[in-house]
Amino acid sequence: MNKELKELLSKAIKVAEETGNFVIEQAPDLLREFYVWEVVKLSLIVIFSLIAFITGVRAYIISERKGEDIFDFDLLYILTFIFGVPVGGTAFIISLFELLNILIAPKLYLIKYFL
Repeated sequence: MNKELKELLSKAIKVAEETGNFVIEQAPDLLREFYVWEVVKLSLIVIFSLIAFITGVRAYIISERKGEDIFDFDLLYILTFIFGVPVGGTAFIISLFELLNILIAPKLYLIKYFL
């Protein structure tokens, strides 16, 4: 029984060491994939939030050209203006700063992300 327990414990330690080595070997690829995913995700948010912001501003310009107050105009223009400008602008600024954080200081971003 004692010999079997030692053998089982020895196998468990060997598996743990191999797993640890696997994790250490894969860490650079894992970090690279994490950064690529974050950059792509934030880039898409920047693009779509900029589109929302520009669309909201255009809705305001269209209503001004027609000589009407934005709030007396079509409901679609009102919603586009109300949500596009503040939400799109805020999302654009926040995502742009996060994107710059990844590109300039990736280790600090990683620490901040996991805290």
